[in-house]
Amino acid sequence: MEKIPEHRKNAFKAKSIFKLDEVRRRREEQQVEIRRKNREESLAKRRNLNIPASLDSDDETADWDVQVRVITTVSAIIVIACVAHVVNQ
Repeated sequence: MEKIPEHRKNAFKAKSIFKLDEVRRRREEQQVEIRRKNREESLAKRRNLNIPASLDSDDETADWDVQVRVITTVSAIIVIACVAHVVNQ
């Protein structure tokens, strides 16, 4: 059985191009983004918001993200106000 030359091993699946740390970091970032998106979708479903089936541009994605954050912030403020009102009574 022949030994495989080192340059062939490094060229396989472009191991020399992609560094392990960089690939791991990118994969972890993508996993975080997927979890964040799923969490926002589940929160929107609980609040009975309509989730667009597909977004055509990044602008719409950014607008959607802002809307979700604003709704989340407003909901948190309402909860805090209700708790403060109950405590003060």
